[in-house]
Amino acid sequence: TPLEQEEAKRVTFSIAEVWLLRASEVGFIEYGEYKNNYYGTSIDSVRSVLAKNKVCLLDVQPH
Repeated sequence: TPLEQEEAKRVTFSIAEVWLLRASEVGFIEYGEYKNNYYGTSIDSVRSVLAKNKVCLLDVQPH
């Protein structure tokens, strides 16, 4: 049936795949995974700090 054909076309993504896709679309300075958790720093978040004439210091190495 047409409905079954549409169901077959659906693609399933894991949360990790969705996060990584979103990270690449939004524009992250850095992103990664540490202990099964994803993290990242968006360009917009850094721009927001700089727009307030503040210094943005990033420590991007997981411990």
